[in-house]
Amino acid sequence: MTYYALSALINGITSTLLGVFVYFKKGQVAVNKRFCIFLLAVAFWSYSYFIWQISISEASALFWCRMLMRGSIFIPITFTHFIVVWLNLYKEEKKKIIVWGYICSLVFFIFSFTPLFVKEVFPILSFQYWPLAGVLYLPFLFFWFGYVVYSWYLLVMSYQKSTASSWNRYF
Repeated sequence: MTYYALSALINGITSTLLGVFVYFKKGQVAVNKRFCIFLLAVAFWSYSYFIWQISISEASALFWCRMLMRGSIFIPITFTHFIVVWLNLYKEEKKKIIVWGYICSLVFFIFSFTPLFVKEVFPILSFQYWPLAGVLYLPFLFFWFGYVVYSWYLLVMSYQKSTASSWNRYF
């Protein structure tokens, strides 16, 4: 088992255990629900990544590359949704951003099992099966980084506007 496969497996197990812990601690709270959904996307991506890394055939590797893309598609929007709810910013303006993100994610999800997303797999460097990106992969990357950067922007802006006592409620 390679380092990449092992780290993906550890990440999947950790995300799953943390999600179960948070859900059973206070799973009915809106912010906890959003965090659990985010962890579910990360776990799905991680387990698929693990299986891709240990694949022994090209067909299996291609299938699992496309599956891991399905998990990664929902990571940025579920992260942003969690941050918006956690910071109590879920107002009309942010609601539109969240809805738009889920719509875009759904469109990418629909095309994730086509050559438009991952064309094929081939050997490169130490990887026996490396995915070759399709034409929709670049727009997906812009979407992915856009939502993650936006989430961090919200965190930084919220931190700068806050006082020490207002952040103590989170820790």
